[in-house]
Amino acid sequence: MPAGAILVVPLHLVQRDASVWGNDACQFNPSRFLQKGIDLGGILAAHKGSNGIKLFTERDKSDSFLPFGSGNRACVGQKFAILGISMLVASLLHNYEVQPQPALTKEMDLAVDTNNFRHLPNPKIVLTKRKI
Repeated sequence: MPAGAILVVPLHLVQRDASVWGNDACQFNPSRFLQKGIDLGGILAAHKGSNGIKLFTERDKSDSFLPFGSGNRACVGQKFAILGISMLVASLLHNYEVQPQPALTKEMDLAVDTNNFRHLPNPKIVLTKRKI
């Protein structure tokens, strides 16, 4: 490659590479970013003493996932989008209490084990306006 040549990376192809993402690389599948065997129902309950739950896969695929581009010419809206989503979540948590659906509270007590969580049958939540 000659000095000063312009190199263009075809992001559309990189983000749909079947050798990285599997045979369904061109299909919408957000769960592909989750660890295998993650029980999302168990995450709704508060686990006291937990060191956190690792939800997402290792960073080995992160070089192939560039939703905002990369480098000096990355999308200028990336920080704006992340800030906007963070503000939305903070605002929801500030103004609303997030609780499991009332019918689930008894089932949740049974579902919480001392060491782990079992799958909740119906992981619905209720947002209740806080009294300020």
